[in-house]
Amino acid sequence: MRHAVQTNTSRASAVKHLARRARTVWLFLPALLVVGLAHAGTALRLDWPDLVQASDLAVHARVLRATPRLAAASTKHESRIVETEYEVIVLDDLRGNAGRQCTFVQPGGFVGDSSGGRGMMVPGLRTMKPGDELLLFLSAPSVRGWRMPIGLSQGSMPVLRDVHGKAWLSRELGCTTLLDAGTGVPTNPTPVERIDLDETMSRLRALFAVRAKVERALREGR
Repeated sequence: MRHAVQTNTSRASAVKHLARRARTVWLFLPALLVVGLAHAGTALRLDWPDLVQASDLAVHARVLRATPRLAAASTKHESRIVETEYEVIVLDDLRGNAGRQCTFVQPGGFVGDSSGGRGMMVPGLRTMKPGDELLLFLSAPSVRGWRMPIGLSQGSMPVLRDVHGKAWLSRELGCTTLLDAGTGVPTNPTPVERIDLDETMSRLRALFAVRAKVERALREGR
């Protein structure tokens, strides 16, 4: 029992740390790319409650526009890097009061044409294009204004529809390596999962309702 309590406490601390880190670690991304450390995305393995607890914005959305651009350098010695502004149509707003449409920015993309340009790929970060339908769990904006998917590809799940129009979540990791939240040891890769979207959304609404109730009680000092 004691071991179980310690494990749960460790996991909760790890998830809280993940939410904070998602807003700050990307400040060092250019340096990581320069020295060649970012060969693969690495994140803690997260369950639905973890994604709910760590996200600042959570929406089921369809990408309307993806606009790559050169980000402003934060210092005169820093090279400008590529970021992409996404505008999405919100199909279901789970958290964040996104409205009918919202925009957010993430690092990565390509600026230029067939004759040349500049591009950047962030391992573990899913590239989205107009028309893509996804379930997104995003961090609060970083100092650069980036909203990162919680747990990399775990926080950006494609929605697929079969010939009958039934919607399914595709939970696949791409090039993300997952670590056990309690031990930090890489976990065995999970095959691509196909998850019923309607059932998942019902479960997520219940989890977000619990989170909102707890936050309201904390604000009221109960």
